[in-house]
Amino acid sequence: MMQVKQGDWVWWEFKLCMVDNIRYIDSIKGLMHFDYRDGHFCYGAGRSENGKAMGECYPLSLRNKVISEEFYRNSTRVHKEGNNGLNYPDIHRHFVKLWHKACDLPEDDTEGLKKVYTESQDFTQMMIDASKYQVINGVRVFR
Repeated sequence: MMQVKQGDWVWWEFKLCMVDNIRYIDSIKGLMHFDYRDGHFCYGAGRSENGKAMGECYPLSLRNKVISEEFYRNSTRVHKEGNNGLNYPDIHRHFVKLWHKACDLPEDDTEGLKKVYTESQDFTQMMIDASKYQVINGVRVFR
């Protein structure tokens, strides 16, 4: 978990965002709600304890930038080449889950990172070829 404050720039769901607003939900327990802004939209995000974003965002670093760009590229490719009937909310959640998996790896685990990249690329290709499938990696493709 990383300590964040209003105005910090972070990677959130593979987007570069600024922590726009922090609201206390329960000041006794230190539970907070974070809003992230990417310059176009404001995203309400989950809770945290004592100002620590709970695994939702990652600090600005070259490594996290490269990882985030890879997942953004794959997600964008699905949107461009997939069809309108795809279940985009669940597909996005799956990409975010893989993105967390990649960002949480130790910096020296290049084999693990390659494995997650391959998983993301395979998932991307399967989504594009989705007309042949109903469920991929446990994710319902069509609504």
